[in-house]
Amino acid sequence: MGADIVIAVDTTDRSETKDSDYHKVGSVTARVINLHMAQVDRESRHSADFVIDPAVQSVPAVSTSPAQARKLIEAGAKAAHQIAPAIKDCLEKHTVK
Repeated sequence: MGADIVIAVDTTDRSETKDSDYHKVGSVTARVINLHMAQVDRESRHSADFVIDPAVQSVPAVSTSPAQARKLIEAGAKAAHQIAPAIKDCLEKHTVK
């Protein structure tokens, strides 16, 4: 059984980086992970009916910072509210009455 409507959330960091930003093993490892996640996200976007695209530039993919968590939650909520009317319209068309 598959989904009738697929809603994806793309949390890829699209911020610009320079080679000079990668001077430690940890920063290189984080960049490799980000590049891999970006590729997976690009491939997955095609399967989604809707993509929620929060502004998550310059926030690490892995963090324990409560401030960064709040920033991500706020960005996600803002992006979700922007696309919510289109999702609602789609759900109303697909609902069996």
